Amino acid sequence: MRDELLISKLEFIQESVDLIQEWFQDIKQADDYLATSLGKSHLDATLMRLQSIGETVKKISSEHPSLLKKHGSIEWHEIIRLREIISHHYEQLSHEIIYSICRDNLPALKRAIQAMLAELKGKPD
Repeated sequence: MRDELLISKLEFIQESVDLIQEWFQDIKQADDYLATSLGKSHLDATLMRLQSIGETVKKISSEHPSLLKKHGSIEWHEIIRLREIISHHYEQLSHEIIYSICRDNLPALKRAIQAMLAELKGKPD
């Protein structure tokens, strides 16, 4: 039996990653986040989505820990930790770190979420 709530959570993460990657297309270096109002808006929107991804992963972690363990190439605890940092230490965040996360970590997260959704929906990756 399919877990529609879990699928919905994973689809939310997928949508969030897609949006962040769309906004990131205009960002060629970390300082681009600070160079214009649009860059600052993209940074703020990206942070909001990363926070939401972290909150969703936190819920999945408590409800379906074996699913995350199965996809252990992703550092799920770091995603949850980033959510905590965004929530409680927003003013201390570095735009360079967010740039690095978007460039280096989001593609792998997207692939993992796609694989999970394919498994849950009964489709091959």
